[in-house]
Amino acid sequence: MLSRKWMYNRNLPGRKGLTDEFIAGVDEFIQFAVSQDDSYKNGENIRCPCFKCKNTRFLAPDDVVLHLYRRGFKQCYWNWTCHGEELFPINEELNENRDQSVEHVANWGEYEQMTWDQRMVYDCLRSRVPIWPPSHCNDEAGPSVQPPLDEPTSGCENHSQLSFVARMLSIKSDANMSEADFNSMITAIKEVLRPDNTMPTDYYHHRKTMNELGLPVVKIDACKNGCMLYWKHDATEVSCKFCDEPRYKQVKGRRRLPNDHAHKKIAQAILRYLPLTPRLQRLYASNATATHMTWHATHERNEGVMQHPSDAEAWKHFDRTYLDFAQEPRNIRLGLCADGFAPHGQFGRTYSCWPVVVTPYNLPPGMCMKRPYMFLTLICPGPKNPKKNIDVFLQPLIDELNNLWVSGEMTYDISKSEYFRMRAALLWTINDFPAYGMLSGWSTAGVLGCPICMESSNAFHLQHGRKASYFDCHRKFLPKNHSYRKDKKSFIRGRVEKNGAPPKLSGDEILNRVMMFPTAVEDPINTPPGYGADHKWTKRSIFWDLPYWKTNLIRHNLDVMHIEKNVFDNVFFTVMDVKGKSKDNINRLIPIAFRELLPSFIWNPLTELSLLFQCICSVVLDIGKLIDLEEKVAVILCNLEKIFPPAFFDSMEHLVVHLPYEARIGGPVQYRWMYPFERFLLELKKTLKSKAHVEGSICQAYIAQEINIFAEHYFEPHISCRRRRLRRNDEGVSNDIFPPFSIFNYIGRAQGRPKIRWLSENELHVAHTYILRNCPEVHPYYKIFVNYLQGNPADAIDKAIDKHFAKWFESFVANEINQVTDPLLQSLAWGPSKKATTWPGYFINGYNFHTVTHGMEKATMNSGVCVQGTNADDSSTDFYGLLEDIVQLEYHGSRWNHVVLFECTWFDPINGTKVHPIYKLVDINRKRIYPKYDPFVLAQQAIQVNYIDYPSTKKDKVDWLVRVQD
Repeated sequence: MLSRKWMYNRNLPGRKGLTDEFIAGVDEFIQFAVSQDDSYKNGENIRCPCFKCKNTRFLAPDDVVLHLYRRGFKQCYWNWTCHGEELFPINEELNENRDQSVEHVANWGEYEQMTWDQRMVYDCLRSRVPIWPPSHCNDEAGPSVQPPLDEPTSGCENHSQLSFVARMLSIKSDANMSEADFNSMITAIKEVLRPDNTMPTDYYHHRKTMNELGLPVVKIDACKNGCMLYWKHDATEVSCKFCDEPRYKQVKGRRRLPNDHAHKKIAQAILRYLPLTPRLQRLYASNATATHMTWHATHERNEGVMQHPSDAEAWKHFDRTYLDFAQEPRNIRLGLCADGFAPHGQFGRTYSCWPVVVTPYNLPPGMCMKRPYMFLTLICPGPKNPKKNIDVFLQPLIDELNNLWVSGEMTYDISKSEYFRMRAALLWTINDFPAYGMLSGWSTAGVLGCPICMESSNAFHLQHGRKASYFDCHRKFLPKNHSYRKDKKSFIRGRVEKNGAPPKLSGDEILNRVMMFPTAVEDPINTPPGYGADHKWTKRSIFWDLPYWKTNLIRHNLDVMHIEKNVFDNVFFTVMDVKGKSKDNINRLIPIAFRELLPSFIWNPLTELSLLFQCICSVVLDIGKLIDLEEKVAVILCNLEKIFPPAFFDSMEHLVVHLPYEARIGGPVQYRWMYPFERFLLELKKTLKSKAHVEGSICQAYIAQEINIFAEHYFEPHISCRRRRLRRNDEGVSNDIFPPFSIFNYIGRAQGRPKIRWLSENELHVAHTYILRNCPEVHPYYKIFVNYLQGNPADAIDKAIDKHFAKWFESFVANEINQVTDPLLQSLAWGPSKKATTWPGYFINGYNFHTVTHGMEKATMNSGVCVQGTNADDSSTDFYGLLEDIVQLEYHGSRWNHVVLFECTWFDPINGTKVHPIYKLVDINRKRIYPKYDPFVLAQQAIQVNYIDYPSTKKDKVDWLVRVQD
């Protein structure tokens, strides 16, 4: 590449004219642009790359020259990709240009670096701008003015105009403030400042200032009925080629003609498309995210367990199939969700809004599926549900995904200060069951509704209600020699099941079935022949256009969230004969709710069903347990079929049989269910300000949120914002000032008003001894003391430790012969002060603990405590109790030398605790108290549990509680 430094050397000193090299360079650029083929031009016009037009407008070459003379080139447009130039390889000169940019911004403040970071990703990296037809696509986020970088806000020395605007827009977004309220606040602030202040006057000008940080939005006209997009080859059409519906709204009193330019043409429906590529590139633009994008490849894996999709077989199979893709750990794996909601609420006018959300899976569990990393890519126009025609609106996204797979996009990784070609692949979609049918192409309604069993489901219509029933559809999943297969009484009478489980079709096999069917883009109105009788295919899904889609082990996920809700709704409504809504953690409450109310032959399968959901919903999945569940799930469903009537078994109950397999192949369901997307859509719904323009209002608010999310990375540490907001049970952060001893260095956060408490000699001795026995640095000395006692009975050794170890350790450390010089060990040996601090609440281990007294009048119970025994898998060795007080002991030497203890009343682990031998349900007798005085436990050892009464009519259960644990 020849040097193009002339592009940004436009003016002579003192702005007294244009440089000769710039004039010559512009002539060279124009000659190159007009010589390219027609795909890069609009007739004789070419794209204008000036600072204002930014390649979004086609102008005559002479007008382009005039624009470049007046405004200069858009920033970092070294590679003329929008004018037909091939993407040249990265070389030293490009890096030299980048270094010049770095030097240019070296003295900027943190706020101003935002512009540089985004340009490094979106403009400077020469990303290929999609060539949208200029008259039908508008870049809403395109900047119109350059934000002031150095100009301070008059009357305020701490803020430039840009930094102040960023703060104000962040406050508006976090508070979901209306535009009118925001303008009122700005008016009040301006009245306080000096009259010559340069602060923008209203929300419009604030947003205009920050537009430079925005990411693009493309508006594409669509058919009112969702038949087609006026896009690519159809960009010039004025009516739908399928239903003849006019493209534009008709003016009252006269019919609009095709060449009528007297009035602005307003499309009847507009698809808002937010290109995915620049949003993925932005992840590499900030050190806050770039360093985490390779976590999936570098994290430590434990054999036999899965804590992230990268640990699962679907991810590993994809890597084995596409080795070139897997070799670059910065390539991105994606998940896609499409779901609809009613923006006007339950009682407003009927309207269905369908956003499409994409999220990357490269990030660690603490960041993956969180709000800043879920990207809104499409907003399908309402008011009707798009149904199978959602593929029509997915066309731009699928095109972009194909481009990201085939050629990728050059991206700058700020964490490594280098360019790389970023590629991306879609692993699967995540939807509720109706949307599953919309995206997969297999209709999920009726007797052939299971998209996995397909024609082999054996479902049928009930004789009177005509409801589709999946009763007796699960014996075929049993082993060949299982006794249930020959049972002619408990299932459909007289029927013996001889068939095996339906085979799980591969991607190639499914593609062969649908290859001859039209897509919704090709035929949005009709369904393929044989629909409803031989199959339930409504179309060939647009996702088959992705070259790797047929090799994915899971293409569309069954949503565990909705399946679990619907299954347990049916259980409650059937057993309790009441109407109501589902409860949180219902899979944990079913065994308790019905244990004393139902016979064991009913309670046992319900409990097994609950434990099945509890297992597959675990944060960390045990592969061995999942394999075992794949074998047991059919037995569980068959046991339910022996109890419940055929009407009970709709498609939701049937889908349970496929969940263990999908969990084993796809990984933890927390990355494959609808919970995070439902929360995301709820936030979108809250941002709706104009009910007359639903999609536009949501899109505008989302763009503002995107800017704020990026801007908040650069806020000073003391500034409060959404990104730094503490989690509900956040226990604080570690501190470098903390002593290196682990016993003094645990993270926790007290809550409530502190009180002073003076400990008795016995309390102090017991607490101090417990701390010493649980301090790793003291353990070598503990072994020495125990060795002195060898030969004595075990009970005598335990009593000696409780009574004498603390005093012995103090004398051992004080003896100079032993050469114990560590000041922290000396501080521990001297013992704590009798003066202790207590609190009514404490945050630790992700829990919010309350003392019994503090939580007495509350609806929730946060005072249950469990300390695990020596065997983590055996609940019978655990200690259960109630939190009486939270005590902080102070040791000498430093104010950081303190230990937080929980003082508890313990239930008797032998005579007061029962563990179910099969289902591991734990019962606690509230009247049986542990006789030994040993109330203290380290706060970091505590696990929160809840105790509830049995819903039992038996008197012998009055004193018994049931443990419930998350």
